[in-house]
Amino acid sequence: MLKFYWQWLYKAFRHSISIVEKIAILLSIIIPLFIRYYPGMEQKLQALIWQIPLSIFVIIVIIRLLLAPYWLYKDKQQEIIDLKGQLEAAKKEAKKFATPEELTASHLKGLTIRISDLVREDIIIRNRVFEDCYIYGPATIFPINNFLFLKNDLESDLDSIFIVTNQKNLIGVIGVENCSFINCHFKSIAFIGHESLKQIIMKGITSH
Repeated sequence: MLKFYWQWLYKAFRHSISIVEKIAILLSIIIPLFIRYYPGMEQKLQALIWQIPLSIFVIIVIIRLLLAPYWLYKDKQQEIIDLKGQLEAAKKEAKKFATPEELTASHLKGLTIRISDLVREDIIIRNRVFEDCYIYGPATIFPINNFLFLKNDLESDLDSIFIVTNQKNLIGVIGVENCSFINCHFKSIAFIGHESLKQIIMKGITSH
């Protein structure tokens, strides 16, 4: 409850000044000046010299206190609208990853895949065709034999995501054997292998 009262008072005095309030404040300044430069009016309106500005100030404060809950309500409604917009945007951006049933096929087409979902006890993916897929890591792929790489897209320059090595027994990587990647998009994926493999991948990407 105390938090609400604090927000109420804060909003009442921090909310932007409206045109009507600006006019009222301007009048509270002009009227005393007008009386001062017209001595004939001073006797008649002497009591009003301080009453007019004070009255305008009090009226403005009362109006702002009355409107503050409405301003708070509008702010909260806008916050809700903004959050809903962010949620909808997040839903649109969220990727629907392929289900375990979909991943059983030998020809995977048009799917969004976590490559780690294809690896269980065996760390080598065998005899698969990936076509028009979005393939997500984080992971490092180690092509072994019969590797086809054609018209694919990498999210970074190949030099920054390819590790050159002549080692054949590697730990902590995902092997691919007798696999084809055609028109796929790789996200958070690195590759490891010998220099000739790097050249194969270089020829198979859509942009260098």
